[in-house]
Amino acid sequence: PLEITILDVGQGDAIFIVCPNGKKILIDGGHRTPSYDAGARVVVPFLRSKGYLHIDHMIISHPHTDHYGGLITVLDAVTVGEIITSGRASTSTSYKAWQNAVIQHRIRYRSVTSGDTLRGLGHVQGVILHPTRSIMEQEDRVYTNDVSVVTHLTYGTFSALFTGDIEQDAEEAILSHDLDIKSTIIKAPHHGSATSSSLLFLRAVDPEAVVISVGIRNKFQHPSREVLGRYRQLGTSVYRTDVG
Repeated sequence: PLEITILDVGQGDAIFIVCPNGKKILIDGGHRTPSYDAGARVVVPFLRSKGYLHIDHMIISHPHTDHYGGLITVLDAVTVGEIITSGRASTSTSYKAWQNAVIQHRIRYRSVTSGDTLRGLGHVQGVILHPTRSIMEQEDRVYTNDVSVVTHLTYGTFSALFTGDIEQDAEEAILSHDLDIKSTIIKAPHHGSATSSSLLFLRAVDPEAVVISVGIRNKFQHPSREVLGRYRQLGTSVYRTDVG
């Protein structure tokens, strides 16, 4: 089967995918601070428990530390075929540390835009839906969340949409390109923030289930009650990493 594991890394994202042909994908890796490293606490122990020593595609949705921070530790624990990003970088000290780790491990770095694909997944099709080339050409005027890499996986009649932290501007951009985004499950954009998961976007996705990756009692008060209401209005089953 296609296996998708949403790891509980608190207020952040980390999603591990194993395709039927054995190819492995890791989307984001949680936070890293002086007191907490999601890579060391959650991601690496999970990989070791499964005996996974190699990741084929490591996707960094966007350069916010709650998405890439824990991956520095992951690079020391496994080999990685390629790292995929939108090409948006950050001038932060933590992001420079991430870039140095990638250089040290000599891992291929690939920037993607809408229409690019993930190769070698067997019967699983992986397509990048966002960001578009036009958005990346004006990226200095676009909020970092809205250049998140959005990945759509399809396996037979099942599909999954991984949205990073896109907000309503990016959702509207995806809809404007008339893309097929209908999905069995969706990873809630931006941890269920009120600035994401617009009703128009959710109607196009029409998910049976949503997973909200979010920290317990987080300071942002994610997920928004309004957003939860939208999912329930559509009859979508809601799963949250902050609720047992």
